[in-house]
Amino acid sequence: MSPSERQVVAVTGVTSGIGRGIATAFAAAGAAVVGSGRRTDKGEEVEAALRAESHDFTFVPSDVQCVAECAAFVDAVVARHGHIDVFVNNAGTVGPDPAAGWDEIDEEIWDTVVDTNMKGTFFSTQAALRVMRARGQGVIINIGSGAGEILAPEMPQYRASKAGAMFMSRAIALAAAPLGVRVHTIVMYRVVSEAGDRVLASRLVGVDPREAEWIREETAATGVTADEVGAAMVKLVKYPSFLVGPNFVVR
Repeated sequence: MSPSERQVVAVTGVTSGIGRGIATAFAAAGAAVVGSGRRTDKGEEVEAALRAESHDFTFVPSDVQCVAECAAFVDAVVARHGHIDVFVNNAGTVGPDPAAGWDEIDEEIWDTVVDTNMKGTFFSTQAALRVMRARGQGVIINIGSGAGEILAPEMPQYRASKAGAMFMSRAIALAAAPLGVRVHTIVMYRVVSEAGDRVLASRLVGVDPREAEWIREETAATGVTADEVGAAMVKLVKYPSFLVGPNFVVR
């Protein structure tokens, strides 16, 4: 496949877990992938690992909490490859302490979670959509969470951020469709990842050790892996262009 025929894919939050799995899957499928993240050392590790397998991957340090950096990342992809075919808003966080109760959440925790999961998703989408509008084609995929659909007392800041981001994604899908751009949300439930492990650990505090071990084993055995999410993403972008805005659930 020549460079001009390669699909150009941009993925935020590639330094671990789901983001790394998505970047790896697209790169293995022959795409030219550019990934971003806050942890430069981890991003460079991902870049080295994928290039060692002869994949076309470039890491760009970027923090989606900063609107200017959202736009700069998109500009960096276009400067390198000329356009963007697929943009994946994967960057997300549950915050420094998933076990924090409603009366323990301060402004810093709230802002970190909401700015990453909701503000970052919107402004990255905005920047990518402006580029795709010029070509009249493209796919934007946002990563949602079952936590944004299910009512529970834990992690109100995370639930609010994901619920807002998912509703926003559907609204943008309607605006983007006439421009030739598809916008979808992948709603994650039981996914084995670094963030998922942290949330699970917070929920098992005080649980009987034997029961906790059973829950961990059950989650590991039935959860979807980051590699499986990546493989599903590669298939999703091939769906017909008339599919506009539906949420796809990963359990």
